[in-house]
Amino acid sequence: MPLDIVIGALTTVSPEPCGLATYWGNFSLALRQQFPRRIKGMTVTAIDTTEKSYRKNPTVQCIIQKYNPDSWKEGIEKTIENLEALGSKYPRAVKVLYLNNEFGLSPLFNEDGSYENARGTHFVDIARKAKSRGIYVVEQKHTLRTTPQDHERSIYASIDEIVDASIGLSKSIKPILREVYGIDPDDHETALIENIHHGSWMTNISIQEQRKIREKLGLQRVGTTLLIAGLQGEGKGIPEAIDGYGMAIREYGVIEEDTVLMIAGQIHPGLIKSAPEKAEKLEEEKQNACERWKLKTVKATVKTLPKIDPRKVNVILLEKYQTNRHMMWLDSSSDINITVYQNLEQIASGRFIEGVATGEASITTPFVNAYDIIEPTHFQGISPMELTTLNERSGLDWPLIDDRLPKASFVQPNSQDTPRQIAVSIQRMTENNRKLLREMKKNMRRIGKKQGWESHARAFMRLIETLEENKTIDAEAK
Repeated sequence: MPLDIVIGALTTVSPEPCGLATYWGNFSLALRQQFPRRIKGMTVTAIDTTEKSYRKNPTVQCIIQKYNPDSWKEGIEKTIENLEALGSKYPRAVKVLYLNNEFGLSPLFNEDGSYENARGTHFVDIARKAKSRGIYVVEQKHTLRTTPQDHERSIYASIDEIVDASIGLSKSIKPILREVYGIDPDDHETALIENIHHGSWMTNISIQEQRKIREKLGLQRVGTTLLIAGLQGEGKGIPEAIDGYGMAIREYGVIEEDTVLMIAGQIHPGLIKSAPEKAEKLEEEKQNACERWKLKTVKATVKTLPKIDPRKVNVILLEKYQTNRHMMWLDSSSDINITVYQNLEQIASGRFIEGVATGEASITTPFVNAYDIIEPTHFQGISPMELTTLNERSGLDWPLIDDRLPKASFVQPNSQDTPRQIAVSIQRMTENNRKLLREMKKNMRRIGKKQGWESHARAFMRLIETLEENKTIDAEAK
């Protein structure tokens, strides 16, 4: 008999402008669409980090104010109560507490009322409480650093001792847990650890549909469209990318009228709140890069894009948090996705996956998620834990493009040479009537077909079924 489940989720949710909230919205929708009869219900506790109101979101039954210790105490208990109440309506359904965990969501509160980000144990606390009441606990890891601080290693070790299953969005999760955190993924006495890739809705869009969207936005008038998208912050490499694009035009012979760079997204609200001076510095660096290369910029929205002639500008600034629908249009209209993240420890990037799913070629740093998806031949024998040492290695002729099966151009992170490498990447992709670019897009699209949210939802349900089967086997063994 198919397994029915009810889910209680602890996560950020829309309208929170962050990748975690977007992820939960897409994942929960995919579950309901794929298993409309088996998902009996969901109850959601929203972690409110920016003092937004969730009262208009019908899926939210409880709100935890991130920087309020009393709110955490009440919210943890309320989350479990809501899940148990939902479960009582469907006695045959399995109860699952889903923790959408990104390191940094749980603050440690001091006696004087101050707090320290990323040092709290609230996810450990709720996992322990739910487990004691017979509820399956599944943790989704969105961050897993290869050079963690001691408290970070300790918290993840504590969670994995409690939860029934831990999901990573990168296949590198298992070697990282084993070699860095001392957690054995094959030890059946601890959590079941699984890699379930990040999902995308873009896999359902045909090349013909993409062409129509591109024409709708007026971008068919240029040969090559480059895209930087997502919430902006430190370490995303945006000023470096602008410098690289400007250098490609001014010094490497890339035809100015035949290319355009779109930058879509706003500065992360969390950065504006916690470090406004850093947010201002980022804006200044972006502006300086445009001025340095005399790039013509224009501000726009997705709705006003068709009114702009992309042949007469260099950079189009879409300075808003983009909806899923608008991001689908922008990705469908773009040829090259730029993700030159400076943090190579990033195990998940929805932005990178969306580019893969729509068949965009990539200019990227070799952060963990890109390393896993692209599987570059240049890095054979280099483990995910060693990616942060790439700048110290000799013999690598950056930028790196796989001659055998080109999909991406890898550039160095945290290097003064990064802009030049981006410029060379653009030049190589656009020369000879874009022959290399066309091959890259074809190869990337082949990978992207496997990245659908539908398969992500099915993998999650198989995981819950495995937990229930293991429980039955253990009971029979006793």
